[in-house]
Amino acid sequence: RPLRKKNPMKHASLRKAPSLSIRSQSRHSIVQVHQRPCPLPTHSLFRLIPYFPSPCSVHTIGTTRWLASTAGNPPSGLSSLLRQRSPPWHNEAFMKGKTLQEKEDWLRSFMSESEALVDREAFLVVLRALSTSEVRDAPLRAERWMLRLEKLHAISCAGSNPSEKDSTERLRPDQECYERVISTWLRADKEDPRISIARSEKWLQPNTKILNLFLDLCTKGRGAKSGLNLAVKHAEKAESILKDMIEDSERLGFRSTIAPNKDSFNFVIRGWTRCRKIPNIVERTSNALQLFEEYQKTHDASVAPDQKSYAMLLDALSVRAKMKVAKCRDWGNKELNGFSELETIERIIRHMHDIGEESNPDLSPTAHSYNILLSCWANLAPGHTNAPFEAEKVLHRMSRFKNEGEDSISPDTVSYTIVMRAWANSTHPTAPERVVWWLTKLLRDYDMTRDERLRPNTKLYNVVLRTLCAAQEMTKAEKILSSLIQHSQNDSNNDLAPNSESFVCVIRGWAGLAKKGSIDALKRAARQLDILIDYEMAETGLLSSLDLFERILDACAHLAPVKPVVLDTAVDTFEKLRRSRHTTSCQAFASLLHTGLLALSRPENDHVRQAFVTELIKDCCEAGLVGRPVLRALSNGPVRHTGYTFEASERLIADLFPYWPLPASWTRNIKVEAFLPNKDDLKRTNFLQRSHHRH
Repeated sequence: RPLRKKNPMKHASLRKAPSLSIRSQSRHSIVQVHQRPCPLPTHSLFRLIPYFPSPCSVHTIGTTRWLASTAGNPPSGLSSLLRQRSPPWHNEAFMKGKTLQEKEDWLRSFMSESEALVDREAFLVVLRALSTSEVRDAPLRAERWMLRLEKLHAISCAGSNPSEKDSTERLRPDQECYERVISTWLRADKEDPRISIARSEKWLQPNTKILNLFLDLCTKGRGAKSGLNLAVKHAEKAESILKDMIEDSERLGFRSTIAPNKDSFNFVIRGWTRCRKIPNIVERTSNALQLFEEYQKTHDASVAPDQKSYAMLLDALSVRAKMKVAKCRDWGNKELNGFSELETIERIIRHMHDIGEESNPDLSPTAHSYNILLSCWANLAPGHTNAPFEAEKVLHRMSRFKNEGEDSISPDTVSYTIVMRAWANSTHPTAPERVVWWLTKLLRDYDMTRDERLRPNTKLYNVVLRTLCAAQEMTKAEKILSSLIQHSQNDSNNDLAPNSESFVCVIRGWAGLAKKGSIDALKRAARQLDILIDYEMAETGLLSSLDLFERILDACAHLAPVKPVVLDTAVDTFEKLRRSRHTTSCQAFASLLHTGLLALSRPENDHVRQAFVTELIKDCCEAGLVGRPVLRALSNGPVRHTGYTFEASERLIADLFPYWPLPASWTRNIKVEAFLPNKDDLKRTNFLQRSHHRH
């Protein structure tokens, strides 16, 4: 039916179309409908894109001047005019330095004022900006602009004469338009991969480059941690598309527009290496590589596996070796302890050396190949005492290759980090000394050579910190952290600076040592937490965690019987927790309550203890965190022969909780079902009485 007339200036989506005859199919007959100037249908996507009238300054970036020079030209001569005079938005430098919002405002204004002059290149100004933008909704905005371009092209095709073919072609979306839309989804690493892949799939075109972008998206491995089947499903989808590309190439030969290239195969191989928990990871990766080699032999010799292709197979072997070590119970069986995969990796690297020397230098192994071998030794370290020494031998071998002129195998920072990780994973008593020695060697080599490949990084220091803290050599660990902080203060680029993990290692180490009776360790843990909080408040990107506060509170509870003074540290830590961005937990209330009952158990502290416990329980009720840990800490609190006795404990519980059940508001923030309280939690189960410790 004819569309109704509306005010053409009422909405940005309204436009005038030339009069034309459209044959419309109805249920009963075919009728002639003469289209008049009318708005687009109400279901058009134009309605989803808000129109914001932009100031003239946005529109006058070279466009107004060009429009003024075209004044007086009839619309019928538009195609020839566009060929004669290149519009400013066809220039790559157009609106360079402008923000994404400014470019979108320019296009909206341009379309509302001079829609007849809008072409594909005008849309590409915005699509290019969106494909490199970090804004969260960039993919959706790119899709809206792309749908708008397709709608304009469809209208142009329906209303143009055969003589105005150029006018239609200038609105036809080209390959770059589709590439830009898919690229926005490729950059959306925070988006659900199922949504990204489903939305990108509808923009696929029969073009190798566009399909490769989609293969890249499918094989990123996003969502692998949330669900194993998700990563496998996407890898299978990528492999299916690759086989379709191979089939099309076999059928059409050089006329195929989707013939796979080297990147196509490497993306699929990478997809299987990202499925790091499947037991047949090596077989799936090997099958994809074999498909690559067969295509080279039978179809296109120029599309051949490269060093990256074989390196991903090495990575799959290393991953399976790690899985075997985690489950191994028979360390003497080579098939179960990961040594068979290790031997396969070494055999492939030797084969790559032979091929590189004989025929194809591009297949020679690089430092990355040897780093995978080192990583395999590091993964085997928990069950093989000689693994760290073998990793050191590999690193020395890489240094010899460098001295012999093979610079591509020169060890880098990653190589040193993996060797240190091999020591960290082992149970060897000299592990702390070895990681410090390798750190010192790397720093010395970097100072002597200034080789950027040997530039130390935070990850390297964190391996040292983890190793020292695991061995409870906390003084050395704190010195390493201090040197890292010093480096960050001297380095204006902040290339080497502590991160949250650096502080977490040290704070946990000191808190663990404090639980064994060291009050000095407790003070150091609290001091490092204060430094981390200062970094967090300065918005440096470092973040504290609830676990760190709870560990210090737990350490205070262990020290309170012999060092009542730690109650001050516990209260101070608890107050910092309540002021932080974290939600206070019922475990934190329970730890502070336990510490207070231990530290204030003497007769002279009766009034202070009563006030402390009453005030703490009041705060806990207001926070809605009266859970099972809090009630058990109160009912099973330590009792003495004098001071906080059984009778005093019973009176205190009766005063605080005279009625049952508890009000619902007191437990409203208990999220874990196991922490929900019941009446039996107020009954004492520990009847051991102890004497007071001598201070």
